[in-house]
Amino acid sequence: MRNPGTLRIPSERIYNGDYTQARNSTIQKMLRMIGFGDNIGSGFQKIMKAWKTLGYEAPDIHQEDDVNEVWLTLPLTKTNLSSEKNKVVNSTVNSTVNSTVNSTVNPTVNLTEIQNGILQLLLERPEITIEEIANRLKKNRNAVNYQLKKLKETGKIEREGSDKTGKWRVIS
Repeated sequence: MRNPGTLRIPSERIYNGDYTQARNSTIQKMLRMIGFGDNIGSGFQKIMKAWKTLGYEAPDIHQEDDVNEVWLTLPLTKTNLSSEKNKVVNSTVNSTVNSTVNSTVNPTVNLTEIQNGILQLLLERPEITIEEIANRLKKNRNAVNYQLKKLKETGKIEREGSDKTGKWRVIS
């Protein structure tokens, strides 16, 4: 990914997460007010955490002075240590999920903790809204939307009816 401009702080400080500064605080504030923004500077740390959880090598952020751009590279090669840790995390999460979810959903697929939480809520209340799921799980609405999309893509859930009056169906 590329972004025009230069780094406002050294890349070491970005990796450490010890100092943050919004490039455009007005836009950041506006996005946060309507529920699409997050805390200033939390994005890169979330990327680092997600990439590590998935077992990939650490992202690389650097400045390309000759083209006046900042580049973020997300390597698609896995680290052995991280993938072993990921297997342990997934098996722990899957073994502690409510038995109703485990018996309804194919247990051979590794689901994330948030996906298991979503499935449990959908089983309890098929007419639940995305906003209610986000509130119950104390997650961002966009994060819930993303996980619902992943669950649909893997064939674990489907939506019956309209967004307003429809309901969710967990597929076994």
